[in-house]
Amino acid sequence: LLLQMAGSIFLYAMMYTAVTQAALGSRDAQAGPVAFGRTEWRMTRALMGMFVLAITFLMGIDLGLAGLLPRPCYSDSARVESLQGAAVFETAPMAQDLYLNGPIQADLWISTTRTQAALSVRIDDVDPATGTVKPLTHGLMSATHRAVDTSRSRFVNGTMIQPWHPFTTGAMLPVVAGEPMLVPVEVFPVAALVRAGHRLRIAISASNQAQGIWPAPLQRQAEGNITTLHAGPLRPSSVVLPVVPAGELN
Repeated sequence: LLLQMAGSIFLYAMMYTAVTQAALGSRDAQAGPVAFGRTEWRMTRALMGMFVLAITFLMGIDLGLAGLLPRPCYSDSARVESLQGAAVFETAPMAQDLYLNGPIQADLWISTTRTQAALSVRIDDVDPATGTVKPLTHGLMSATHRAVDTSRSRFVNGTMIQPWHPFTTGAMLPVVAGEPMLVPVEVFPVAALVRAGHRLRIAISASNQAQGIWPAPLQRQAEGNITTLHAGPLRPSSVVLPVVPAGELN
């Protein structure tokens, strides 16, 4: 079994390298990336398809039949948000259709009890007839990477709607336990129509392991953390939504 696992890991690594080289082209230090023509791209797609099939076969060997069977995707965010203990905010039922189209920014004031913390922001559509919480979009942010380059961020009428985070070691900011800080969270752009009678829901939690997992050393720094979300005149947490007149859909 150990030999099988070691062999599979080796083959996975070889396939990843081959697929990466096939996708990017062989790189020369002086000439730069090699551009592909149509023939080469068709060959690349065929090679990548072969590698995917090989990986699927190996997963079947390692994990058994259960590893190849499809698993149902969550279609109701309520269960996930409940399990994660999310702080949930909902509007009153919409008096008319609400059309969202563009990026979303959540400006969240928080304080922590540890030196690492993350924020997960979900935007949902709540159906009053069924109670289903339909996921629209999501954003995930590490507090240490909260620095924003305003020169590369997007603004509309003076309001930032899409923060640009450097995500570099040099731009990292310390997380001091007990000290409030503003964390701008970039939420993926969305195009969605929230129908009249539905509710818009914002759920904020401390993680979303389905999307992002910290390296073990950072995870240890965050273990046991309690994040407090602040709201009020001194620390006004908010979410900027890209509202477009519903008539633009016609």
